[in-house]
Amino acid sequence: MNETEVDEMLEHGGVQELNFQRLAMSDTNQARQVLADLNARHNDIIKLESSIRELHDMMLDMALLVESQGEVVIRIEQTVGQATEHVVQAKTDVQRADVYKKKSRQKKIILGIIAVAVVAIVIGVVVIVIVTRN
Repeated sequence: MNETEVDEMLEHGGVQELNFQRLAMSDTNQARQVLADLNARHNDIIKLESSIRELHDMMLDMALLVESQGEVVIRIEQTVGQATEHVVQAKTDVQRADVYKKKSRQKKIILGIIAVAVVAIVIGVVVIVIVTRN
């Protein structure tokens, strides 16, 4: 409303109507302010919901990572256990190989002595045969 409209209303007895319009404008402004506040709150709630969804998604991702890492840790533990078993088996095999090596050396020495004895006997027999023929 402008000034001329207000003046006309006052001249024609429109004071009640003017008061009503002022009250209506005041209520309209308050309603607009309330609506703006409600819209702001609504937008804040939407942002909060979005943040909660993002947090939920992050927690799901975290749970999946923890689960997959748990599987990796289990595999690592199994591999370490198998490696430990292989080390124990290898230690046993090396000890057995040392025993076989010592026995092999003893057998070679015994075979060498037997071979020398056989050669000595053969030479002795040949010498005896040659000496007895002459």
